[in-house]
Amino acid sequence: MDDPLATRPALDSAHHYFPWVLLKILFYAFTYRAIHYFLVLRQSREKNYGQNDADGRKSWRIANETTSIIHSIVSGSWALSSLIKYPRMWTDMIEWYDDSTYSLVLMYVGYLLNDIVDMLINERSSRVSELLIHHVTAFAAFGCSVYTKRFVALCACALLMEVNSVFLHARSVMNMRAYDKTSPVYKAVVCANIITFVIFRLGATAYMSLWVWRVRNIVETLYVTVGLFGSITLTIMNAFLFYRLLRTDYLIFRKPTTCTE
Repeated sequence: MDDPLATRPALDSAHHYFPWVLLKILFYAFTYRAIHYFLVLRQSREKNYGQNDADGRKSWRIANETTSIIHSIVSGSWALSSLIKYPRMWTDMIEWYDDSTYSLVLMYVGYLLNDIVDMLINERSSRVSELLIHHVTAFAAFGCSVYTKRFVALCACALLMEVNSVFLHARSVMNMRAYDKTSPVYKAVVCANIITFVIFRLGATAYMSLWVWRVRNIVETLYVTVGLFGSITLTIMNAFLFYRLLRTDYLIFRKPTTCTE
């Protein structure tokens, strides 16, 4: 497979065609908004939920998680296929570029934009601060790639975490729907979540952290600062999340549990 970096002309940063980039980001954001709206509307009609009652809030949460599952399937498989198709991405995470993978970065920024606005308007639980820290950190890191058209391969590596997010969000939806935790399907999702968490979430975070540290003397200070801050933030958040998952999900293999974390 030909590497696009070998044949492409020199790249200008995105500020030369910012309106087009902004339009693509907004297109992806509104696409996710439309999916979310459709899911909320469908559940509200099926369950006859009210707009302001507890069931309506639950309907919104399920729709939000389901939208995230759709996003994770698309972005995770897209990132994984790019990294398999172009092995050079692993060794040249700064300058490697491909239009398709750059579109993946734009799509993720659009998803973040949609989810940030949605949470600020609708989310009332204690989890909103944790999610906003993650989203704002990711938005800043991916924004650097959008503006400079560099670090596209690094962003694709980061999006490998979305492979795990498929099962992480599926687990949340099953919990909200009071799915039987002793069923083989639920246990399979839990096992897949733990395995992919180690491989795609912890593995990707460790790889990116080591990479940022190795290139700290050859990359501009601003990007190193953003990279290190993002890596540290992700490492801390992933460590706490993994601990909570192990603490709660281990119990389903020992005795029945009612935990809905």
